[in-house]
Amino acid sequence: PAKRAKQLLRAMYGAGKWVGDVAELEGAMEPAHAFSASFRAKLAACASLAGGLALKEAHTARDGTHKLVFELVQGEGSASGSVETVLIPMTSRAGGSLRYTACLSTQVGCAMNCQFCYTGRMGLLGNLTTAQIVEQVVAA
Repeated sequence: PAKRAKQLLRAMYGAGKWVGDVAELEGAMEPAHAFSASFRAKLAACASLAGGLALKEAHTARDGTHKLVFELVQGEGSASGSVETVLIPMTSRAGGSLRYTACLSTQVGCAMNCQFCYTGRMGLLGNLTTAQIVEQVVAA
C-alpha cells in the first residue's frame, strides 16, 4: 500500500540518515512504527536497498572542494569502473551563507572522444543506474 511505501522512504532517507541494507531497517524507526520481521524478510527476498556504489576515496582540497571517488559494484548489465562526485563550496557575492554545488556522474566514460581528455579517449563504457545516481546525492 501507499502508506507502506511512504514509511519505507522515511526509514531509508529520513532524519539525515541513509539505510543501505534491509537488515538496517530494524532499528531505523520508532518501535511503534517499525517494520515487522515478515515484511523485512519479504523485502530482502525481492529488493535491494544498495545503490551499486562503494566509496573508495574522499579528498578535500584547500579551497574546501570535496571529491568522492566511488567504485561501481558489479551487477547484471552494469558498467564497471569508478566515478567521481564533487561538492564545490560557494558563497553569495555578498558573502552570505555557504552552499554547495554538486557535480554528479551519470555515465562511466564519455562518448565525445576529445583527444585532450582521458575520459573522452576511453569512450563511453556505460550509463549509471538511477539508484547509483541517487546514492551519490545521499553520500555527498
